Amino acid sequence: MPLRTADEYRAGLVDGRTLFYRGQAVPDLNAVPELRVAVDHAAHDFDLVADPAFRELAVTTDPDTGAEFSTYYKVPRDAEDLLERMRLIDASTAEGGTVVTLIKEIGTDATFALLRKLAGESCEKALAFHEHCRDNDLAVAVAQTDVKGDRSVGPSKQSDPDLYVHVVDQSADGIVVRGAKCHTTSSANADELVVLPTRAMGPADEDYAVAFAVPVNTPGLELYVSSYSGREHNDFEFPLSSGHKLLESLTVFNDVFVPWDRVFLCREPELAGSVALTFVEYHRFTAGCRTKPPLLDALVGGSALMAIEMNGVAKAGRIRDKLTHLISYSGDGARPSSRRWLLGCGRRWRRHRLPGPDDHQHGQVHVRQRVPPGPRVGAGLRRRAARHGPRRRRLGQRRRAPGAWREAPFRAASAHRPRTGCA
Repeated sequence: MPLRTADEYRAGLVDGRTLFYRGQAVPDLNAVPELRVAVDHAAHDFDLVADPAFRELAVTTDPDTGAEFSTYYKVPRDAEDLLERMRLIDASTAEGGTVVTLIKEIGTDATFALLRKLAGESCEKALAFHEHCRDNDLAVAVAQTDVKGDRSVGPSKQSDPDLYVHVVDQSADGIVVRGAKCHTTSSANADELVVLPTRAMGPADEDYAVAFAVPVNTPGLELYVSSYSGREHNDFEFPLSSGHKLLESLTVFNDVFVPWDRVFLCREPELAGSVALTFVEYHRFTAGCRTKPPLLDALVGGSALMAIEMNGVAKAGRIRDKLTHLISYSGDGARPSSRRWLLGCGRRWRRHRLPGPDDHQHGQVHVRQRVPPGPRVGAGLRRRAARHGPRRRRLGQRRRAPGAWREAPFRAASAHRPRTGCA
């Protein structure tokens, strides 16, 4: 099947799926203006394929068959493959007004994790599903975070067993699952849904150690779309969210049947934790690609610079210090010209190696800085030194030759510490 257009993607969402929004059933996602915004935003991934400026980046050709498919589905084998994926995510997020599309990115994060951690027949089934999504150019969402209930105990010890998705029946044809997942991003406007474990599990939790994939219109699957930011957004007051939005849902499994060819993990608690964390590894890569370049540069950095220039405080030391932290958090520092503007103007400006998000030791970041020669000691200071002796230095301070390099620790902001966790 050839690559789909944005209109074909939109039309494919009218397939009888069970959606609820603000207490009302939604037969057609495209017919609700507040939800259509998210559909149009996700369609950017399909528009990139048709755009000559991005086609080389967004489309990959199978060397064996000559078939074309979305680069999102290219399994990364080396560093260059990851860099290519990073550039595509960066371009897609920038085209989406700094809001990630997350309609193919997160789904392939999940299939990559399954292909990496599973073996034997389970891996073959995961590969077949990955190729199905690739060949049909499908949009894939991931449901991982269970409702959980009492987080001090495991899945099998919950007062309500349905707070975690679990297997309730098994036959020669497949399994039946029940339970709920929350905060499922883009599930309402996806074609397929991959379900993964949310945590490590023990032998008592084997019914909850399950991973599978189902079409979003599967009978028994209900999506309750969150109404956050669900009011009318005009272009003036909401320049981004009026045209770019993500949907999330409470995803309920009411005795959903899953055939065996779509079941990747069943009652194998020893694999639940590793599958969950491997997905997180791939998704953190996606998150880093989508947030740092477009979001920090265009929104955080750009808006900060505009506000500073409008208020005439571009040379204030406290302002330059905060901008330095913003640049360091972006991970790749700044060009020398930007450094000179941000870190000072005039004779005593300092050159910094800007700290990256991993340059932290016990809450401190060490920055090498060049200290220019200080002012010449005047006659009054020489007379004072002759009468009272040299001024006592502060504890731990040492004399340094002019222009010498020294280590200057300063307290790191919390934003410098790397973030972890599941999506």
